Amino acid sequence: MLQPAAALRNGAGRVEAVEIDPLILRLGRELHFEHPYQSPRVHVVLNDARSYIENSHEQFDLIVFSLLDSHTTTSHFTNIRIDNYVYTREAFARARQLLKPDGLFVVKFQVDTPWIAGRLYELMQSTFGQKPVQFQTDLGGFVSSGWCFIS
Repeated sequence: MLQPAAALRNGAGRVEAVEIDPLILRLGRELHFEHPYQSPRVHVVLNDARSYIENSHEQFDLIVFSLLDSHTTTSHFTNIRIDNYVYTREAFARARQLLKPDGLFVVKFQVDTPWIAGRLYELMQSTFGQKPVQFQTDLGGFVSSGWCFIS
């Protein structure tokens, strides 16, 4: 959960931080050196990302889907991945509904095979009606690598 700290650093007035894992949330609260979860501007929701977006009625300037747990907790040989539940046409369409007219949707995804990046690119293009901006981040320092798509 690095996004709340980054959002606060960049002047966000309010941050809705959705985390499914209570341990990750507890560790973030206890160990994050910027203490973003103690900020009155951060509202923490312990919930599944897909459930949250399906039930939310708020409007957002920015929605970020970033590096779900299954990117690192399952084998490349399994077909049971939680990203297959969150990174879907329906979830992207729902996220678009929750965006303000000038809002941005960002997907950061660790891609080990090119066809997955192509699938996400096509999902974003069909959902938002335009090609997403895309770039790849490099592994360095404490930053996780991955592809970023922005619509």
